[in-house]
Amino acid sequence: MHQISKHVQRALLFITALYSLLSTSSQAQGYVDIITISAQTTPETDFDTGLDDSTQINALNLQLTLPIELNEKVALVTGYSGAAYQLKLNPFADKTTLMSHLLKLGLNIRLSDALSGTFLALPKVAATSEDVFADDAFQLGGLVLFKQKKHQNLLYKYGLYYNGERFGPFFVPLLGLYLKKGPYTVDLTLPVRADVGYTLTDGLSIGLNFVATVRTYGAPTNTPFLGNSYIHQSSNDVSLYAALQMDNGLRVVASLGHSVARYYRRYANQDQINFGISAFKFGDDRVQFNVDTADSLFFNLAFTYRYFIDEASS
Repeated sequence: MHQISKHVQRALLFITALYSLLSTSSQAQGYVDIITISAQTTPETDFDTGLDDSTQINALNLQLTLPIELNEKVALVTGYSGAAYQLKLNPFADKTTLMSHLLKLGLNIRLSDALSGTFLALPKVAATSEDVFADDAFQLGGLVLFKQKKHQNLLYKYGLYYNGERFGPFFVPLLGLYLKKGPYTVDLTLPVRADVGYTLTDGLSIGLNFVATVRTYGAPTNTPFLGNSYIHQSSNDVSLYAALQMDNGLRVVASLGHSVARYYRRYANQDQINFGISAFKFGDDRVQFNVDTADSLFFNLAFTYRYFIDEASS
């Protein structure tokens, strides 16, 4: 491949270190995921009441991250994350679309040769599609995440996520690692995400994936006794996947999985908890105003543009 300037090489190496905090294992594998679009659907899923009605749950997600270098050790981190879910919240009801738009803004700082830290503000709006830009749809969160490299194929991750959810303050301590050994890759950021992959051939891999999701959405209602409300979304998705990496940078991942303890619960706005830490909710005596759906299978298809640093700098 053609030679590029030392200045560009330095920029590419810096971006690699930056994206190691934002993308799956870019520091160890030499790539960054620029943009990801994914779609997910379920078969018709029953409600827990046993009534003769069901709902599909359809989802669309978009992830984008862009770093802007300030100097050799510091970069401005910007990005966007969008999500939309469509489902019935009750038997025999019309479908509702829940939407969220999140901005990433912060700094990545290289603290030493082995240690990096990312500090992000995460403002977002989240509500039903008709009210996603209403005043009470705004939420403010943040992330502090460190990665410490032990050697070329092993690094540790630790940090803290916070968001001002509609139910109250919500904290998630983060702990994980990235390990690559032979054809196996283990990437953990617990309790939010886990991935164990196995490379079959050049460009083709399979694996097991886990993703935990917690979000809340403003959801105005015309029910007089309930007034304005919010939807509390929670799900733990476990899936098997096959991934195909093409030479032009396009990566396609098809997943088949099952949800665990999934729900979309409606609560009155004034119904709050004291605070939440990961799966634990303290002072939670809220009254639910709708019916849960049963857990079900799901199918997910994701398209990613993956930029390979090693090839670009060779």
